[in-house]
Amino acid sequence: MGCYYSRESYSEIEKFIVEISESQIGFKNFESKYLDRVIHRYSTFLRISKPQLNRICCELKLDEVSNTALFNQFMVENYYCAKKLSSFGILLGQGNIESKCSLYFKNYDIDNSGTLTKNEVEMMLEQIISMACRVIPKFTEYNNRENPKLREYTSTLSGLEKGLKKNFLGILLDEDESLTEGRFIFKCSSTVAQVLTSSTGIRKYAYEIFKEIERSTRIIISNLNIANVAEDNLILKKFNEAKSSKKNKRKGGLYKPRLNFALNY
Repeated sequence: MGCYYSRESYSEIEKFIVEISESQIGFKNFESKYLDRVIHRYSTFLRISKPQLNRICCELKLDEVSNTALFNQFMVENYYCAKKLSSFGILLGQGNIESKCSLYFKNYDIDNSGTLTKNEVEMMLEQIISMACRVIPKFTEYNNRENPKLREYTSTLSGLEKGLKKNFLGILLDEDESLTEGRFIFKCSSTVAQVLTSSTGIRKYAYEIFKEIERSTRIIISNLNIANVAEDNLILKKFNEAKSSKKNKRKGGLYKPRLNFALNY
């Protein structure tokens, strides 16, 4: 994972660099529901062309040029993915947990079955976590290329994505095979999964996991070092014992002839 930084260092990067960069995108100025409606209005079969993206930016008064590197992360071939961009708006926009979760549910209930299957939940988690832990940090890094701590922070978050997805999948589904909208909202409202409605919340939760991994790693390394020292000491002790024993035997060999001589005499 590279070199480690203190809690203060990563917290400062998040608060004074990443969060500021995120707010400058402009999505936080609107309700998630409104962002979702605008994005879908200008999409065709869940695809957004460049002219359509331009109209979205005009309506939301976003700086399309400054956000080019950001929007490019939502591109699939020669169009933008409306589902991902909409989820991005839900994540960054204003709204309580219940309203955001309801929007997530409708966005990822692909077959309109009224439930989220395991595959749909996995897709939702993968995309939402990626937006918080990769898309936004990468965009921030793009605008702050000379900051090594930011680069380390971005790399750390990206490396935690798969673990976060597995963790939240277990929390949301538990032993269920699918989720109704009510059940999904309940799970998000009553568990740590509520951080899925906040990009900052996801990153802070990810960082706490990282700190726990770091702490566990240090304990393991410390224990290994203690074990190695103990083993080295044991080896040294045995070596000294063997050396002492050999020396004593050698001394015994020198005196033995004299003893025999005395007896013969």
